[in-house]
Amino acid sequence: MIFELKEERLSQFAKEALKKREYERAYKFYKKLCYEHPDNWIYANLLGYCLVYLGKCEEARPYFYQALELGGLEETLINNIAWSYFEEEKEAEAYEMLLPYVDKYQNDLAMQYNMGNSLYSLDRLEEAIEYFQRVQKLDPDFNKVYFSLGISYFLLEDYEKAIYYFLQYKVQEQQEDALYFLSKSYLALEEFENHIEVANKLLMIDEEDEEILNDLEFSYMRLRERHD
Repeated sequence: MIFELKEERLSQFAKEALKKREYERAYKFYKKLCYEHPDNWIYANLLGYCLVYLGKCEEARPYFYQALELGGLEETLINNIAWSYFEEEKEAEAYEMLLPYVDKYQNDLAMQYNMGNSLYSLDRLEEAIEYFQRVQKLDPDFNKVYFSLGISYFLLEDYEKAIYYFLQYKVQEQQEDALYFLSKSYLALEEFENHIEVANKLLMIDEEDEEILNDLEFSYMRLRERHD
């Protein structure tokens, strides 16, 4: 009973530290829990999780693999290993990690999105779009995917589709980036009125942005030419 209480309290302390994003503290608790309970895949996974956040990705991966060997959730752990590679900007390794599993877990949103991101980073944009579209079908409310689709189409110079997806992007996290590429898409299609509207929103963020000011001047000039 004392042993069980000790594990329960350690686990609770670890969860609280993790919730507060105190990763160094959480790491110490999970390291102790892993030492005392080497057959528990959840502790091994969470120890790896803390290490990734501490920037120790190479050190984290053996714990994710250990969790796999202990019968942990395969899709979760494969995603975590891929995530550790992304954090090191090793997109090719992340892709190779995901490739044998991505069709097996077609309904796993995180895996499909990770695969799309790995392909995007490898400049395989058409393939990336296929996975981003899978994500959109799995969860139409997953807002990040609309930015991913928008930027992919923008880089492919398919500006109409880029605009379509940027307009659906609602999350504030990358709102400035979305507005920037939306403005450039309108400019590329010579939709100057729309470009001016979006560019003015960007100026509300940074009123001295020289590139945006120059683009605005160009749009106003072209509109005047059309009306002359």
